[in-house]
Amino acid sequence: MRTQDVISVIIVTFHTGPALFRAIDSVLNQGGAFELVVVNNGNPRDVEDHLIARFKTDPKVRLMTGHGAIGLARGCNLGARVAQGTKLLFLSPYAILPAKTLERLLQTDQEQDGTFILGGRLVDKKGRLLNETCRPLITPKTILKGIWGQPFRAPAALRKALAGKDPVEVPALSRAFLFVRSKDFKTLGGFDERFKLHAGVMDFCVRFKEQLKGTILVLPALTVRLGKMHEHTSFMREKAKISDIRLYLRLHVTGIFRGLWLGLADLSLGIRFLLRLLRLTACGKLRFNLPE
Repeated sequence: MRTQDVISVIIVTFHTGPALFRAIDSVLNQGGAFELVVVNNGNPRDVEDHLIARFKTDPKVRLMTGHGAIGLARGCNLGARVAQGTKLLFLSPYAILPAKTLERLLQTDQEQDGTFILGGRLVDKKGRLLNETCRPLITPKTILKGIWGQPFRAPAALRKALAGKDPVEVPALSRAFLFVRSKDFKTLGGFDERFKLHAGVMDFCVRFKEQLKGTILVLPALTVRLGKMHEHTSFMREKAKISDIRLYLRLHVTGIFRGLWLGLADLSLGIRFLLRLLRLTACGKLRFNLPE
């Protein structure tokens, strides 16, 4: 496979369930030049066996397995290291790509000037815009505002712009759908593997803008459906979310009042963590034995 104008689609899967194979099928049904890299991040043995049997002779699919659960950031970086394409698309195992998505990404890549990351307009099965489409940057102030569990949502004006057709510049994307040139990804050293979950993507986006002077864009005309994720969560997963946010703040908060802001953020995160555990326990969605 020639590396010129080839997109490497990278899916990191961890106990995804049947949604994984729907995501895979939506990729394999694409046209144009692409390869699919599936990183098995500690799935059950039957899922691993199924993946091996299905793709052992498929030239378009590269399966990385046998390393166990190594974490989301390490899994994405592993996929990027073995990818042969000059463009990378990190895709959620819950995503369903519409027809010609990869061709439209390559066309936009050729038409768009400068250095950039591209995202799509992510919606649920009813067509409603999801928060994963774009992320407002986490700051101590947003932590304080979200102490009672309010979601970190994009401002109303930005959400309105995402209903249009023209590319929209956003602060950050999620890892559910993130298109980046391979050389830019490698220049930044990939995702910071100290992050366990999704705050690492925000860190990547901030470094992309600061170090490469790049632009982060969402293509509203490119609508991608994102299926429902896990209904349950675990104590360790919720703890990892808080740890990630604390790490992100320590890496990116500056100024003479840095210590004060970090202290207030830590206090707020602690309260938020306890309140969320109480809510999850009350509705029966907290588990202590989910795989991590």
